[in-house]
Amino acid sequence: MAPQTVVAGATTVTGRELFRRIPTVWKAAVVIGVLGCFFSLGGSTTTTINGVADCDGTDVGPLVVAGVVAVMGIVGFQRACREHPARRLPRAASWGGMAVLAAIVAVHVLRMAIDPAGRAC
Repeated sequence: MAPQTVVAGATTVTGRELFRRIPTVWKAAVVIGVLGCFFSLGGSTTTTINGVADCDGTDVGPLVVAGVVAVMGIVGFQRACREHPARRLPRAASWGGMAVLAAIVAVHVLRMAIDPAGRAC
């Protein structure tokens, strides 16, 4: 089976080489984004009146994770663009990586928008 290749200008890049060229900051951002689904940072108050419980709370953990992943994505993109041309990530792979990180950020922002209390209640 032939290795997968991506054309970068006049040269081809194997899948292994492409993975090696991905900035380490992006790899860490993906790990943080996935593990961020289990991160909770916030508080809640529960009030019981006549046997009816009401919970109010805010979980800002998803926003913290989204901010960290966004900053790491921008830093990784800048580093990828400044690499030597022989070791630079192909343009399509750079934008694809940014799209993946933007999707992770969007998921965490939507988690906060849909359920502000999160795991607090």
